[in-house]
Amino acid sequence: MKVLVIGVGGMIGSTMLRVLSENKEWQIYGTLRNGDAKKYFPAHIASRVVEGVDVRSIDAVAEIIGSIRPNEVINCAGITKHRLRAE
Repeated sequence: MKVLVIGVGGMIGSTMLRVLSENKEWQIYGTLRNGDAKKYFPAHIASRVVEGVDVRSIDAVAEIIGSIRPNEVINCAGITKHRLRAE
């Protein structure tokens, strides 16, 4: 089985990628908006992480799905609205 985890830069996505990658019969891929978080994964996992996929762009998401052609897609991406704190 081939699985694509979208948004592996966050806590949920990175955990999902690591746990699913334990199954050696599956091919697990992940996406990152930028490559900063890639350095935190072991080499065998990082090699299947694709950088530069911004979920706000439907074209970028469609392109990576078309390229990898996964059996399953797990969306762990989220857009967080940060609030200014009153000081």
